[in-house]
Amino acid sequence: MDTFSTETLSMQVLMGILEGISCDGKITLQELDTLKQWMDDNMHLKGNYPFDTIFCSINRVIEDRVVTSDESRELIGLFNEFLSPIKAKNVTYLNLSGKKVCLTGNFINGTKGEIERLIITNGGETISGVTKKTNIVVVGGEGSKEWSYGNFGTKVKKAMELKSNGIDIEIIREEDLFNLIKMNDSA
Repeated sequence: MDTFSTETLSMQVLMGILEGISCDGKITLQELDTLKQWMDDNMHLKGNYPFDTIFCSINRVIEDRVVTSDESRELIGLFNEFLSPIKAKNVTYLNLSGKKVCLTGNFINGTKGEIERLIITNGGETISGVTKKTNIVVVGGEGSKEWSYGNFGTKVKKAMELKSNGIDIEIIREEDLFNLIKMNDSA
């Protein structure tokens, strides 16, 4: 049986709260007050992406006790970055040549070993973990039941943390990888 740490379980609760707050496309002061109270009660998450970013953003917004439509849109965008980091992307600007690529999840188009060989054949290098030197994280189309955050796991979370700190790292879907390879084959 899979068990998650207290930190991971708390982050899962935070995800649920953010989904609930943003599901109607607008954010109220009451919702932010409730979120702030929960975050105040869960300061053990301080230093854990995206806790600090969200905490600072909501404190800035509720300071004047008014949530403008621009602030609501900004917060929904911030929440969605955390809730759904894996979106379809136009990868025409990407090139695998010389790139360090990390795979996560289970893949539809082959085993991880087969996907790794495909990346190497197309000039990339595969690595097992996400670091500052990682260029691309490819998320398998089947996902994984072991992902800590439901729709993504610790490798994607680490990539999001690095990205938020200015590291140039792309998170793409398996489908995007295959579109990129097809595009490069036809060039």
